[in-house]
Amino acid sequence: MEFNKYQSLKQSTDQQTHVLGLVKAVGDTAEYVNEKWEDIDYLTVMLGNVLEQVAGIATVNNIMLDTVAGINVNSYNNQLNRLIDVGDTVTYNEQTFVVHDVIGNQVLIVNDDSDLVVDINRVSV
Repeated sequence: MEFNKYQSLKQSTDQQTHVLGLVKAVGDTAEYVNEKWEDIDYLTVMLGNVLEQVAGIATVNNIMLDTVAGINVNSYNNQLNRLIDVGDTVTYNEQTFVVHDVIGNQVLIVNDDSDLVVDINRVSV
């Protein structure tokens, strides 16, 4: 499932509720992992609880999870650390495109002739 789709399906309340929920979910997960855990399904549910609270905080602040994930992935690699935002005009193969979405190190670029998903390193701003 895509992050933005997940985020759109979750109901957000207020920031304080999600922050407190995140602290509890992270604490519960850390405690479980620190013990001798054996149930991968239960750990998966716990990580889902963490993700739900992160999604709530992002939603309350009008931040899309795909953007969060993309910026985070880009921070792992200095070459990807340049920030390209939705709506930016970029050049790819000597053609001009508009950035429609950024997901990790991939950008969805569009123009009148085509829609492409390309590596962020292959476009120039």
